[in-house]
Amino acid sequence: MNYLAHIFLSRGNRQLQVGNFIGDFVKGKSHENYPPEIQQGILLHREIDRFTDSRPSFLETVEMLRPVFNRYSGNANLHATFGQLVIFQSITKQTLIK
Repeated sequence: MNYLAHIFLSRGNRQLQVGNFIGDFVKGKSHENYPPEIQQGILLHREIDRFTDSRPSFLETVEMLRPVFNRYSGNANLHATFGQLVIFQSITKQTLIK
């Protein structure tokens, strides 16, 4: 589900989708080694994670699911904040992605 949400929020742009898909695996400033649109996708991935990970409903549900899902409780809870991700998408259209 996590990857599907990231791909959805890339708005059909293949380069953003690639960057958004690999975002978990590109650390620090190494995103600068990629073409500009892939860099934007990596940065978008980080913003999406920061946005969802800070939602109170997300944090509460992660704690509730942690005994069952351990470190994967965040991924199991992504659906709880999907509506907020759609709102986030409209924000990123105006700010991060130009």
